[in-house]
Amino acid sequence: MSGLTATLQAGTLANGAGNLTLNVTGTPTTSGTANFAINFGGETCTYSLTVDASNPVVTALNCGTAVSSGAATQGFSYTGTVTVPYTGGNGSSYGTGTAINSTGVTGFTATLQAGTLNTGAGNVVLNITGTPSNPGIANFAFNFGGQSCSFTLQVNASTIRWGWFGLSSFGEGSNYSNFVAQMNNASNYGPSGTYQTLTEDITFTEIANLSTETAASLLANYDVISTGVFPPTSAESQLLKDYVDLGGVVMAYALPGITPDALINVFGGIGGFTGQPGGDKVDIVTNANALNNGVFGTGTNFTLADPSPTPNTYNVFTGTLPSGAVVLGNRDISTAAGTNGPGIWTMGAGGRALVFGPGNYFTNTAPYVSGAIDTPEERWLHNMIAYLLDRRGI
Repeated sequence: MSGLTATLQAGTLANGAGNLTLNVTGTPTTSGTANFAINFGGETCTYSLTVDASNPVVTALNCGTAVSSGAATQGFSYTGTVTVPYTGGNGSSYGTGTAINSTGVTGFTATLQAGTLNTGAGNVVLNITGTPSNPGIANFAFNFGGQSCSFTLQVNASTIRWGWFGLSSFGEGSNYSNFVAQMNNASNYGPSGTYQTLTEDITFTEIANLSTETAASLLANYDVISTGVFPPTSAESQLLKDYVDLGGVVMAYALPGITPDALINVFGGIGGFTGQPGGDKVDIVTNANALNNGVFGTGTNFTLADPSPTPNTYNVFTGTLPSGAVVLGNRDISTAAGTNGPGIWTMGAGGRALVFGPGNYFTNTAPYVSGAIDTPEERWLHNMIAYLLDRRGI
């Protein structure tokens, strides 16, 4: 073992028997036995010093920035990890921890993996196993190195709970029955389908009065929320942003003539859409961003034609998008050459808000939405739905 030094103290030998004193200093690199070869007065011997393992010590655990290997799903066995950062580690080794039972959503245990602390900042890793019986948030009280904190694990519902509010919102009534039938087809969405995360059907529920909800109640009852042809008010927009910040997912329509400026602004955008004279159809031309592609096929660099039977009054976005927004496609309006602006983009925490328009791409009036998912338009639209479903819990 290295790291220790023994130094003989000066002194005077007694006549006959007596003692020598050595000062031992330093920092041992491991636990075990440190041996010192002593040569003095024409004699030699070896002195052994036992070095005990020190207790691991950290100055802070940072559960707020803990990272899980992925969300769990209600009713299904889960095996994963959570990585918790720390600061002020003392370099000590530590063994496997005792099991920590989850609260909130029960059914999980978290167990610390054995390891060695860095001197300073680093991470500890816990194994998470179990089968949750309900969706929500699993909480774990973690005590380590003289500090404590609580980290969480998202548990998604096995049935996707899709809420909608406002006239002609996605999922409302019979307007979207063809597209919804595709979503509820097990060969498209299901354990053996193209998108395999789902285990049951997607349920669509009207949110009758958004103003009576809180962000927490929305998160408890809905995995995804879509808005209708009339954009959210400022208060509704703030509520939806708070819902997204907590982990919810939003799809908002930006129609040719009716636009969600308040929603864009509450996410940090500046300005909004500007009305244009005349009327025209509003196509979407996707760009090369890989988010346009997905399990249903390639969706980059193609035109999604507006299926409206007649031209619309229309607006183009002339403001500044929120910081971190990712544009996936632009509006293509023949009478607004050079001023088309973005037509679909993600924004908000985790990219969990998708602004999309017009919404009639999904409706039964769209000539490409029926039967099997076998057209470029259908493949791209379902890639967008899969994107939204993947955002849950991120």
